Amino acid sequence: MPPEDIESFIRLYGSTKRSWLRAGYGFTRNRDGAANMHAVSCLPAVTGAWAQPGGGALNSMGGAFSGLDRRLLDGPEHSARTLDLCRIGRHGGPPVSVMLVQNANPATIAPDSDWVRGELTRDDLTLIVHEQVMTATAQLADLVFPATTFLEHADLYASYGHGFLQRAKPVIAPVGEARSNHRFIAGLATRLGLDDPSTRMDEEAMIDAVLAASGLDFGGATWLDLSPDFDAAHFRHGFGHPDGRFHFATPWSDLPDHHGTIDAPTPDRPLRLITPPSIHFLNSTFGDSPTQRRLAGRPTVDIHPADALGVFDGDVVRLGNDRASVRLHARVTETVAPGVVSVEGLWPGDAFLDGIGINRLTSSDSIAPNGGAPYHDTAVWLKRDP
Repeated sequence: MPPEDIESFIRLYGSTKRSWLRAGYGFTRNRDGAANMHAVSCLPAVTGAWAQPGGGALNSMGGAFSGLDRRLLDGPEHSARTLDLCRIGRHGGPPVSVMLVQNANPATIAPDSDWVRGELTRDDLTLIVHEQVMTATAQLADLVFPATTFLEHADLYASYGHGFLQRAKPVIAPVGEARSNHRFIAGLATRLGLDDPSTRMDEEAMIDAVLAASGLDFGGATWLDLSPDFDAAHFRHGFGHPDGRFHFATPWSDLPDHHGTIDAPTPDRPLRLITPPSIHFLNSTFGDSPTQRRLAGRPTVDIHPADALGVFDGDVVRLGNDRASVRLHARVTETVAPGVVSVEGLWPGDAFLDGIGINRLTSSDSIAPNGGAPYHDTAVWLKRDP
């Protein structure tokens, strides 16, 4: 970004008393993501915008639901290992011999797809998938069980984008032998000899119990507004530290403000690849919708004219790095910055010319300090495919 654009933004932001920042998740998905998010959260404290009506910053509304009593939902404490979905097969310790996948499609969404597929198809791994559609992961499974959609089961919905807790009832009965996540897990737990109150409840009873334990009553409505009031949302009574003050220093002793560990371009990998969601594919679930696939067209890499170098709209190009390469069609556009290429997704692998999607290029490196994957931090080369 040109320095004059940065300076212009600084002047505009600093002179706007009620400035408000919506800090999404995308820019945290690089190796400096946590430091960048912390820096952005400091800006309203620098200008005083945090105290203004309409001012401040927001990353997530998840805190609005912190009063929800989750003990019944989470079950009893246990000593099982917690593994990082972004590092399948690279977690260390004893190998996983049985894997149950619900609400996820790691064969498509996990970084370093070639490695992940190799792990999911190991001879000594039994892969079980509970799913609504035949995803790429389900196609690799030893056993596939049908799952209900949101239309077929009762549920309680929190959010990261708003403060409304919502209660939904099923619209239709489960189709065929489809089971909800709760029924599937409760049945499995019973067969394993585990005795927990939740295994003897259906979804409606679970919701009633959780609401009662949380002191919440919908009063016949389908939603409750749990958003904090103005004083709480604007930290009028202090910030979330024992001293009540905003802390500009990070709590991570091993992570400086900016530690410069991006996947920097090199002469043989001169472009930076980002993989944001498209308006049609917020996640891989929508990639299996014929309507969404028709509207989206096909996987495309956006290239700035300065980087096109003989590549024209509609040409087949190959993107690659040390991990792998993918073939897809090009779109030359000034909507991306010079030096950056963008592949919007999340397309299923079979939509690509070689049958495997863009995440075969992304890294499974763990982002400091708490993990995650650098989906938008990949140095690549690009060339026109013969």
